[in-house]
Amino acid sequence: IHPRTALGIRSDGSQILYTVDGRIPDHSKGATLDQLADRLLELGCVEAVNLDGGGSTALHAVYPGDASTANVNRPAQAALRNCANYILLTNSAPADGVLANLHVYPFQVRMLAGATQAFTAKATDRNYYAVTAPGSYTYSASSGLGTFSGDGIFTAGTADRTGQVTLRYNSRIAGTAAVTIVSRPDSIALANQADGKAVTSPSATAGATIDLAATALWKRLPLVAQDSNFTWTVDGNIGTVDANGVLTVAKITSCTGIVTVASCGTKGTVAVSVVSEGERLETFESGAGLLV
Repeated sequence: IHPRTALGIRSDGSQILYTVDGRIPDHSKGATLDQLADRLLELGCVEAVNLDGGGSTALHAVYPGDASTANVNRPAQAALRNCANYILLTNSAPADGVLANLHVYPFQVRMLAGATQAFTAKATDRNYYAVTAPGSYTYSASSGLGTFSGDGIFTAGTADRTGQVTLRYNSRIAGTAAVTIVSRPDSIALANQADGKAVTSPSATAGATIDLAATALWKRLPLVAQDSNFTWTVDGNIGTVDANGVLTVAKITSCTGIVTVASCGTKGTVAVSVVSEGERLETFESGAGLLV
């Protein structure tokens, strides 16, 4: 199981450059050669070649509307490996600077029911060179997918749906993004808001605060959601938790309680222990406060 890079050819002659990350805990383990082959078959490839993977697996692209390249994947070494050979696809067509295409970002998004998402658009000419994007658009969404507010903020509907949102400049120029709405996540993960690390069984002293963050997961993938999409509760008299997941520990010496976060019928929990700091002795010289 390693990071993989492959090139596949479909029956119509179109080609796929494919990468899968690996060796990165909490992101991707990688894939076996059999899994890589199965995935390329799923994508319609009839011929394929496995290229150098591991630390060499890296994919860059100029996203439509941008002028420079971006690293699409996450290299296993946290930096690019020095390699002698690359596959480069270059655009040899001339730029004409005339607005012809709109490209909506994020171009694919998975959302929890009721969550909100702002979409933006970048523009290109007919040969996909970046040009200045228009200043205003009309917004629409597939039936039952959700609604747009007057300022262009999309709110997901309440039912499972897959569809498109559209940003339109005029009758000829528009861009779309794929949206999946999930009405019930598979699980909810809890993390520390400050560093994003998973929270399993934290401990805190009296009066301390713990800022918790919740992530709704569907097929192990995170869903776009806001604090308002979650409900927080505490059991065990260890303190209080607000609507943003900030736990304020009570003025007690020791106790254990459960913090629960819920959304759309799914719950996540974490056990929190309140521990005492003990008694600080100002001096050992007089013997005050010491037990014999």
